Amino acid sequence: GTILVVDDRSSNRELLLDLLEADGHTVLEAESGIEALAIVEQHKIDVVLLDVMMPEMDGFTVCQKVKERPETQNIHVILVTALDERDHQIKGIAGGADDYFTKPIDAKLLRLRVRNAVKMKLLHDKIESQFTHLKELEESRDNLVKMLVHDMRGMVHAISSGAEVLEMMIDPETGGPHTAHTT
Repeated sequence: GTILVVDDRSSNRELLLDLLEADGHTVLEAESGIEALAIVEQHKIDVVLLDVMMPEMDGFTVCQKVKERPETQNIHVILVTALDERDHQIKGIAGGADDYFTKPIDAKLLRLRVRNAVKMKLLHDKIESQFTHLKELEESRDNLVKMLVHDMRGMVHAISSGAEVLEMMIDPETGGPHTAHTT
């Protein structure tokens, strides 16, 4: 998966970068919330590891902005912060974060949660893609049905017209073809 690590401290970014690249992830970095939002708009991101305490724009605000946009709302956001009070965790989850991790991090647990978050995001993307394909197939089916109904109406009209002509050609007295009577 593609992971975006957002932290104003380069040492924290480097630690997470090393951990996640070792697991085969593509890792992008941002040192501010504003930079993170720009990267999210430009790249297909699966998971954002987001520090909360940053200058200019805190992680709670960044998370809310990511989650409020339809194009990015399904990105899995994990807050990674030194704020370990329950109120901060509640604020983060209420703001749209999918997970909350306190520093110092447990590297093994973080790697597992990121792996699971990537799997969930990829499954979501696959389901969304299949749903879109299903809608396209449904539209094609509807168009085909409309075309068949139109063609069948034309054939029914032609048959009906032909039957009327045949009916006019049949002599009601004999049940056979009309013949010219000469007297």
